[in-house]
Amino acid sequence: MSAFTVSIDTMHRCVKAFDHVEGKVACLPVSNHNELGRDLYRMNYAAMQARYDDLDDCDLPPDPYVYEDPGKLTVAGMYKSIACLTYQCAEGDVPNSALYKVAARVEERLIYELTLDPVASEKRSRRAMELSRNEPWD
Repeated sequence: MSAFTVSIDTMHRCVKAFDHVEGKVACLPVSNHNELGRDLYRMNYAAMQARYDDLDDCDLPPDPYVYEDPGKLTVAGMYKSIACLTYQCAEGDVPNSALYKVAARVEERLIYELTLDPVASEKRSRRAMELSRNEPWD
């Protein structure tokens, strides 16, 4: 398995996903988007350090991380981003960290909304699903 630093756009969508599920799952309250993004990037980098011995400066996450609202996103788009992040962070002891476990709960909630939640399913239109196909994985 390989690991890489997720793109800044992916991180913005991940932070937005935390906002989206806040109150729906036991999750960190999102009071500071910049702090959350910074902590998620630190987790991402820790996983890369666990995977690779010879990281160079180009692998460092942006510092400081500054959140930019990505605008309206589909649930599928947020899911793609958080799934990418958790996959990249599944190295070493990172999956045992509290932040990783919360990110995994965010990912699970988004899957629930996409597949099982009858209210959310009813609200989704065919057009929204078509648009989400074009949203990037990273």
